[in-house]
Amino acid sequence: MKRKIFKNIALQVVFILILINILMISCSTIKKSYLKVDKNNISIQYQEKDNSLALKILNLLENNSENIIRDINPVYKEKITVKIFPDLESLNNERKSIGLRSAGVGGGNTIYSKNSIWLVSPNKPGGSISYDTAIVVLHEFTHLVIYSINNIQNMKENILIESICYYEAGQKGGILNAKDHVKWNGHEFLDEEKYDQKTFWNDHFYIGKFIKLNFGINAFNKLIINNFSLENAFNIDNNTFIKYYMEWLNKQRY
Repeated sequence: MKRKIFKNIALQVVFILILINILMISCSTIKKSYLKVDKNNISIQYQEKDNSLALKILNLLENNSENIIRDINPVYKEKITVKIFPDLESLNNERKSIGLRSAGVGGGNTIYSKNSIWLVSPNKPGGSISYDTAIVVLHEFTHLVIYSINNIQNMKENILIESICYYEAGQKGGILNAKDHVKWNGHEFLDEEKYDQKTFWNDHFYIGKFIKLNFGINAFNKLIINNFSLENAFNIDNNTFIKYYMEWLNKQRY
């Protein structure tokens, strides 16, 4: 009798373990399943909870990609895939699978090939970023268009590269007045060794705008094909560029 009871208990335990395993596999499958929306040369992969974000990204790319392409590389026709991961762990697992290092917490947006953008869903605590995720995709898309004519992915961070991307994405920063911009001295403004995106956050958009307004509609293209050399692109040295930029900036309304 006891043996029969133990046998029944054992069968129940095995059944429960099988059930748990099925549920885990099911949850894993659900986690890894992605929906997709395509339009023209844009494809967004996402999970159901990020449906509104996916549509917002699609809308932003549709409405702004033509302007970005026209400013930088008018013959650009690549199909773009944006993949929204449910959390940072999922993104990093995929990064590791293709030999890339992990992205840090709060990062999540990264270009991993010439025509793809990966990001972490802002609906996941710890995986969100500090500014509008959809707008950041425009910024990253601009990088892709830049790289299509100058494969400079291995360059150190460069304020001129970032300024074009911030401008095209409309990321203005927290501008109050021109004094907010005076965060450098001498050559630090264009010094790759000392450049830090956070330090010059308020300037990127306005540097991009200054370049576009003062050096013509092909200014971004000229700067990119000349490896971001102001002298080669516009025949102006760094100090003179800074001087003119600050004079222009002081006349701007924010």
